[in-house]
Amino acid sequence: MVPALEMRYAPVLGALMGALMSTAVNGQAPAVLVDQTDSPSFAYIVSQDFQSSNQDDCQGADDFTVPAPGWQVGSVDVIGDYHDAGPAASFNVVFYADWGGLPGPAVASRLGQFYTGVGGNVSIHLSPPVGLEAGSYWVSIQARQGFDPAVRWFWGTRLGSAGHPAAWRNPGGGFGTSCASWGVRIECLGTFSGNDYDQLFRLNGKAGVRILLIYGGNEPIALRDALQALPGVREVVLFDGSAASLPFGIANLYGLVVVSSAAPFDDPISLGDHLADYVDSGGRVVQLGFAHSGPGDGRGVNGRWVADSYNPYAYSDELIPSGGAFALGAVDRQDGLMAGVAVLAGEAQNVVHPLPGTQQLAVASNGFSLVARRERPGNFTLGVTAYLGPDVTWNGDFARLLFNAWNVLRFDGFESGTTEAWSTSPQ
Repeated sequence: MVPALEMRYAPVLGALMGALMSTAVNGQAPAVLVDQTDSPSFAYIVSQDFQSSNQDDCQGADDFTVPAPGWQVGSVDVIGDYHDAGPAASFNVVFYADWGGLPGPAVASRLGQFYTGVGGNVSIHLSPPVGLEAGSYWVSIQARQGFDPAVRWFWGTRLGSAGHPAAWRNPGGGFGTSCASWGVRIECLGTFSGNDYDQLFRLNGKAGVRILLIYGGNEPIALRDALQALPGVREVVLFDGSAASLPFGIANLYGLVVVSSAAPFDDPISLGDHLADYVDSGGRVVQLGFAHSGPGDGRGVNGRWVADSYNPYAYSDELIPSGGAFALGAVDRQDGLMAGVAVLAGEAQNVVHPLPGTQQLAVASNGFSLVARRERPGNFTLGVTAYLGPDVTWNGDFARLLFNAWNVLRFDGFESGTTEAWSTSPQ
């Protein structure tokens, strides 16, 4: 058996990393968010999903810190090498919260991701980008490559330590180490140099989030401006969904999609299909009033969005009476989505009811539901019944509420010490 730790020739990093770095993230040139590609050692470790041999599945990880207001990570560059043969079919990238100096619960996973590169040195493109609020995290890079006793992808290590020493685990025990759960990598596998504590990687992206605001009818300029004014929001792009269908894959260029309507969408079925795909791949969607209109109303998001249960509310065409102003009523303050939300007021609102399994977070002063979240596998969708268009009066912390849908930590349900993070089929 090929061991999990090997000595290999260290690469010349300068030109190599320049060639690897992605040319674009979210349609714009990326910035380097964290760079640990200096000081390579000669030690390389296996970090691989063998697909047909679960006992050998293993995973390396290294930590980093995100400053306020947060990051949107679009790609990961990694120094690695193949033992005997490649290339890998794709790569898994999983981000974990820090748990006392080791990886804890997963906060975002991008499985089976497309990559470019030369040899074992790869640039992995994350679709959709991963949003991380300020805090301490770990990133795991794992090649997806079929089992062969001699075929391995090795992740290069780095001399010195930035933060905590790198971690490693092999839950199935195929490598015969003591690290079935996360442990300090040099304690699990040993070391050649004595100080090769870290892994070689670089995260690229942008500080803050890009938001796609899809609307039907008049442009919601005030909502766009309120979102744009928040620290942590880099750009808000308007898309007239009543004039054209949402192009396939365009939502994946954004960290958050917000949908509002006062007029029928050009293709509400296709829109719903695209948004469901976006949520499945890790994106966040907020559905505003009157996008809960229906059934059979073109202002509502339809297609797979409704058929496969992404909508937080049962659709209805009932609205509060004209001029019926409302304010914020009862609130679930235990949910992080309501953090910093003190005032929500308006005069236009869908009268709709949360579907079974949906968590109601806020009720308006008129007694009708105002905010609800619906859990999806590894994600959630958020519904807000208030209409925030330019033809009505509204005020308060709606923009903060929408931003919270991106900024709140995304726990994917992978518990530390389990293997789901790499055994799940790529989406």
